Amino acid sequence: MTNKSQYQEFIDELWGLLNEETLVSRMKLLSRRGISAIAALDTDAEEIWEILRRARAIGIEDPIKQATGKMVRRILESDEVGFVHVDNARVNSWIFSSGAKYRHPDWRPLYVHRNRDPRAAEEFCISRRKRLGELASLTGGASSWIYFRRCLLEHELEYILDAWSLQEFEWNDIAEELNWRSLCRNVRSRGYIVLRRIRDLS
Repeated sequence: MTNKSQYQEFIDELWGLLNEETLVSRMKLLSRRGISAIAALDTDAEEIWEILRRARAIGIEDPIKQATGKMVRRILESDEVGFVHVDNARVNSWIFSSGAKYRHPDWRPLYVHRNRDPRAAEEFCISRRKRLGELASLTGGASSWIYFRRCLLEHELEYILDAWSLQEFEWNDIAEELNWRSLCRNVRSRGYIVLRRIRDLS
């Protein structure tokens, strides 16, 4: 069997393995954490490792690795997953030295902080950064808040806030309606937004 036909055989095998649901889920999880998706092959991917060993034995390991990265991109950018390529980064991997990062275009990373004052338990600071120390203009100062959770999507934020809808909250000094899009826009431009639960929704 020639290297060309073996190459295609390896590609066919890899395509099936890379499309396995558990591996795709792991690549999506790493992407949520800002880690190159290809790092998912470092664990529990013995069949893929075996393909790379076989490819190395006939001198086509590098082309197979390059093809693997292209296939991962094809999977993550498919209509089923809907991710987009962000950039490339070095990977702390024993297989690959670098890999692409992906994200969903709807992701908007927001950091939720709770008020330290138990009397203000219904107040939340939504910021664009995990650490509030850089936000000198924050009312009461950064020390008034405790980091709570990170979210990427509207339903995640509503779950964190224990709310059915963002309409359960209000913000001060902002005239526009509170919704996911306006919240993300204002957090991005101002650095943070303080939300207060509306006591009487009637």
